Amino acid sequence: MKKLLFIIIPLIIPLLISACGLFETRMPEEPESGDISFIPPSTASIVISNFVNAFNSKNTENYTACFADTTLGDHRSFQFLPSSEAEARYSGFFTNWTVEDERKYFFSMTTKIEIDINPEITLSNSRFDVMTPDSAVFVSSYYLKTNHNLKNAPIEFQGYMQLAILPKSNGLWAIQRWEDISSGKDSIKSSFSTLKAIFLN
Repeated sequence: MKKLLFIIIPLIIPLLISACGLFETRMPEEPESGDISFIPPSTASIVISNFVNAFNSKNTENYTACFADTTLGDHRSFQFLPSSEAEARYSGFFTNWTVEDERKYFFSMTTKIEIDINPEITLSNSRFDVMTPDSAVFVSSYYLKTNHNLKNAPIEFQGYMQLAILPKSNGLWAIQRWEDISSGKDSIKSSFSTLKAIFLN
């Protein structure tokens, strides 16, 4: 009997010690990386902040939520007017452009960027040309750096944007119309329109 105990006890002790770990306080898991914040866009200014934050954090859902979407009950459909250079190069490509196209190109872009690298959009000379209770027009220069892994494709994009931002039926605001304008004489020839065409082609 004593011999049996000498054999069993050494086997039981390690099991008891490991079982104690079940009652130890566990450290919380690290949150997922990236800025996933989205502020309910009760003003046109918040729409712009959400747009920039979503782009810079590669958040497709938040990016798409910045646009008017009739599939979600919005009365006005989203319109995108490409830059003249992109329209000439990708003839007909932007005809009937939709919010779903915005989502597809943006998601495609995020998959071509390393997980620990974020794209960057910088707005400058920004202003609201129109600001009324039921409409706003935002105008800004932009510079994009994407650091994607596609070969023979530009990583820098530059131009001017004009965004018509309107309130929806629920009182929240969204981008209803986006006109893209190439920078023309600047050294960076590719515009936002070019970026969209590259990643949706």
